[in-house]
Amino acid sequence: MRVKSLARWLDATHALLGRSDLLSRGARKLGNQCAAIVRKHLETPLALETDEVLIRHLAGGIDSFVDVGGNRGDWTRLVVASNPDYKQGMIFEPSRRCWQQLHETFGSTGRLAVIPRALGRTPGEAVFFEDVTRSYGSSLAGVQFPDSQIEQYPVQVSTLDVEAGPAFSDGIDFLKIDAEGTDLDVLHGASALFDARRVNIVQFEYTPFWLEAGHTLCGAVDFLQRRDLQIFLLRASGLHEFSYRKWGEFFGNSIFIAVHPRRFDLVRGLVGKPI
Repeated sequence: MRVKSLARWLDATHALLGRSDLLSRGARKLGNQCAAIVRKHLETPLALETDEVLIRHLAGGIDSFVDVGGNRGDWTRLVVASNPDYKQGMIFEPSRRCWQQLHETFGSTGRLAVIPRALGRTPGEAVFFEDVTRSYGSSLAGVQFPDSQIEQYPVQVSTLDVEAGPAFSDGIDFLKIDAEGTDLDVLHGASALFDARRVNIVQFEYTPFWLEAGHTLCGAVDFLQRRDLQIFLLRASGLHEFSYRKWGEFFGNSIFIAVHPRRFDLVRGLVGKPI
């Protein structure tokens, strides 16, 4: 009864204070500052050094991998260096400039395929927005930095189910997604693979671009948790269990890792205190 009474009192107080335009605008400003504090608390440096914490820990444990949004190939180089005996890999990169560099660096061998397509929710064709001022920030979503110079051109879009489903008969050990705001579309395009429990570990980047693209962390967490994967925030200190119910949306620059229980042994040594 006390809890209900307190809730009714708070609701009445909020309604009373909400009649004031001045107090409402002040509350909005205060709320923005509080949100900024939460965002800084949860943000992860989006740098190769952070990825390296996990990849080097998994050395020898990645037989197969898919790099969605390969960019210049830094992540793939790290995986290949840490797992030289890997069996199979795929890199997807629709950017003309980045794909050319990837092709020159890796070629297309029997073990590693470099594919000049975007991945999404359904196959088709879409407009790709390439940021020619920097090596990142290009996407299907069309979101951009204030100083960006954008080139637009059509690209083929496929799905992970179509591309990797037949190719990875033993499943995918590690799936990395960096699609600049459309990561959730890539996940949905791999529904069959996830439903068949053929993906062991997933890494995706959550950034302010998600908001502009109309996607939410809630959608990604729900998609993965319904398929029994456990969600962690990746930091330089390791993996920290993340509760969406506690933190909600914050649209910061963060790296999330989702792990299927059958391969939790691979990351156990990196797991620290929950966030």
